[in-house]
Amino acid sequence: MWSEGEVIYLTEAMTSQNRGRLIQYKVSFIVPGNQMYLPVLGIDLREHFRKLRGVKKTEMSLTPTAQLVVLWTLLKESIQGMNSAQMAKRLNCTRVAAARAYDELACFDWAIVEKSRGNQKTLVIEPKGHSLWQLVNEHLQNPVRKVRWVLNKHDTLPAVVAGESALAKYTLMSEPRYPVYAIAANEWKGIKKTLQLEELAYPEPGCFALQTWRYSPDLLAEDYCVDRLSLFLSLRQESDPRIRIASDELLEQIPW
Repeated sequence: MWSEGEVIYLTEAMTSQNRGRLIQYKVSFIVPGNQMYLPVLGIDLREHFRKLRGVKKTEMSLTPTAQLVVLWTLLKESIQGMNSAQMAKRLNCTRVAAARAYDELACFDWAIVEKSRGNQKTLVIEPKGHSLWQLVNEHLQNPVRKVRWVLNKHDTLPAVVAGESALAKYTLMSEPRYPVYAIAANEWKGIKKTLQLEELAYPEPGCFALQTWRYSPDLLAEDYCVDRLSLFLSLRQESDPRIRIASDELLEQIPW
């Protein structure tokens, strides 16, 4: 592409490494619908297109899969260079769901979707650790969809410790009156039928609280407890000052 003597590199996709080199040597380039870097004209619109696509989305909570991607990179491993198919295996979801989560996150200023070999999507998240948490925190939703009271916990119940029970394990908070566990929401009907669990209208002696989550708590669980960030998100609307103080301790425990 030619513009008043300036050579502009036009490509459908670009790796973060190549983008960095071009910017380092001030080479103009355009990735249609994604990035535009024209230093001779003082234009750097790498964020512009993402803003146009995501004005409404950035005002909303992330979908469960997109939230999982963010929590995964905060708690498990960097996803730099990880394509959507690889991410799908880690999150136990479809490739389509992972690719959509990548596109959703790319609506924010701090993330870019790129195409790797084989036309696979990769996601580049520029901020790391606590910086990323501060940027995305307000867009993360409570993972708990519903809380049920269930009588007599079955030994084979495939659940992890959650809620105030998990908070008691991570901090000095006392154990709650009724134990709290969590499973994925889409597992509830099958588990209830298989284990013949009795759901109660109100808590009574011998029962426990079973949270059903928007995503599987197993994916990020630590020693059979829900992860600290998801736990924080599930408790941040609590009015009890003791719970709020203990919840803040969870963030302090994370090695950002």
